[in-house]
Amino acid sequence: MRSETAPTWVGFALGFGIALVVVAIFALAKGEMKVVSSVTFRKDTQPGAFWAAVILCAVVGVATLAWAVPHFRPGG
Repeated sequence: MRSETAPTWVGFALGFGIALVVVAIFALAKGEMKVVSSVTFRKDTQPGAFWAAVILCAVVGVATLAWAVPHFRPGG
């Protein structure tokens, strides 16, 4: 018997993917990405590290969404 809702892991994966894509978009708009409290990559002073962090967030977010979206249906 199939469940009427999607499995819990799908909800977490969708939330994680959306969050990573949003973080990448905000970092592009702001021009900096704060990785931890003491490490901030700025577009103008550290372009290599900044673009690596933004691209990593975007790629992992899109890949997670591509993996989770097909399972987001009743019963998973």
